[in-house]
This record gives sequence, C-alpha cells and structure tokens, in this order.
Amino acid sequence: MVLPTWAERAFEKHRPRGAGNDDPDPERLEWWQGCNQRFALRWTDLGAMDWDIPDEHQCYSDIRRHVIINPPDFVRMCILETVLDLAWDHSVGNAPDRVTPSVKELESLNTKIASTARDLATLFRQRDRLRFDNAVEDCVTDDAALDGFDFWDALELATNLPHVANWANVAQHETERFLNIARTQSRTKPRWPELLDQVAGSVRVVVPSDAGDVAVHASRTKATEWSRWGRRLLGTLDDWSGTFPSGFLRARLTGAHLACLLEVALDAPPEAFNKRQMERLSDNYERSKKS
Repeated sequence: MVLPTWAERAFEKHRPRGAGNDDPDPERLEWWQGCNQRFALRWTDLGAMDWDIPDEHQCYSDIRRHVIINPPDFVRMCILETVLDLAWDHSVGNAPDRVTPSVKELESLNTKIASTARDLATLFRQRDRLRFDNAVEDCVTDDAALDGFDFWDALELATNLPHVANWANVAQHETERFLNIARTQSRTKPRWPELLDQVAGSVRVVVPSDAGDVAVHASRTKATEWSRWGRRLLGTLDDWSGTFPSGFLRARLTGAHLACLLEVALDAPPEAFNKRQMERLSDNYERSKKS
C-alpha cells in the first residue's frame, strides 16, 4: 500500500543517511526499509484516518504559520514520528527497562564521587600542612615538566591534551594570560581542596531526561517488557508540549490505536499489546502525572 504524503514525510525523517558523500550504514538502511514495509502492510489496521483528529483547534493557528501541510495531517505526522522514534530505540537496544537502573546507578556514583572528593580534599590539606609546617618539599622528577599536583599546572596540562586542542586554541592568548596572573599574583587563590569542596558539596537530583523515560521511571505498577514500551510511548506523545497542549496527541488515540501502533513499530507478537492493557496504562499514567 502507498502511504499518504504525511506518513512518507515521517518516514523520510528517519531514513538513515551517510556523512557527506558516504552511503548510509547498510544495516540501518535495511532496518528502515523493513520498518517502512511493515507499516505499509499493516496500514489499514492502524486506522490513521480514524484517529480523533479535530478539523479545527486553537493550536492550529500557530501550526499554519510554520508548516506547509494541513494541521490535521500534521498531527497525524507527529504521532507517527513519535511511534517511529520508539521503533528506532527498539532497534538499537535503547530499551525502557534501562531507565530506573541507570537512575539508581548514577545516584550511587554521584554519592561516591562526592565522598571521594571530600576525602581527596582532606588529603591535599594534609599534604599542604606537611609541606608548609615542616619545611618538607616534593617535586616532579623532571625539572622542566609541569607538576600535575599543582592546580594551575594541572589546568595547563589538561588544555594541552589532543582532544581539547581545538577548544584551547580559541582562547589560547586569554588562557595564557589568565594562568600567568594566577601564578604570579600573591593574593589568596583557589587550590585543589577548594575545588574538590565544590564537588563534595554538590546536591544533585537524578531524573531521566526524556519524557518517555520519565513516564517509565514514574510507574509504580508491576511492569513487563511490553508495558514499559507502552509507558514510554504515552510519555513521548506528551513531549510535544511546545507545539500542542499537554495530552493533546495522547487524546487522539484509543487504547486499540495505541496497541496496534506499538505492535507494528516494535514488530511485537500479537499478544504483546491489547486495547484494555493500553487503557489501563493510560489511566495509570494520567494519575501519576497528576500526583
């Protein structure tokens, strides 16, 4: 079946492309072609023309100023683009079951970094006391080398690393002038302990960055592999808040529409999603948003 123009636009956005004159990655192109064919074969089942798209809505006035296709088809295109984003995530192994473990791991890692920074700041202060109170000195073995234990030398060494050379060259003269001032001024200036104190005292909250992953992480119900994908779709549909009112795209789709879209996008077995399941997920998602 030939897809409508708005659907072709959505697929074209996801077509893999090579860099410059290079051909696209053959595996990614094969995936895209297979995904396109899968949607074409199931297009009638998706019932795109039965989605509850209003002919007119207050948000359409802004859409007409920025897009060339009519607003109802633009709404359909945005829904399909969102579903294709999930299909891409699935194909590259970006599964929603990674979200909560990643949040917990980052929280744990941040705690360890802060604790280690606190310990390291203490060690540098102990080192300073030994050197200044007991007239003990240490130095690098190469007299001509910069000293990585010295705060300003360490900064200069870091700016000389190959992977930051382009950045360093932009402000080369300013950096040299700044380092000269830092090294020659007698006024009190920051050292390693003061820098590490900032890391140790940083209070951080870890949250997923994508709306779909926020929806997965916020779930308090027992989750399965497929239900997590359903939650991600519901959240991602809400990630168009700059274009549509909150919940606008979700409201266009019934539980049956959502189930069929997910089944086709993820190439899932027929029993993976169903109308009632998606209705329950939608209700739970709406309650979690309000709370």
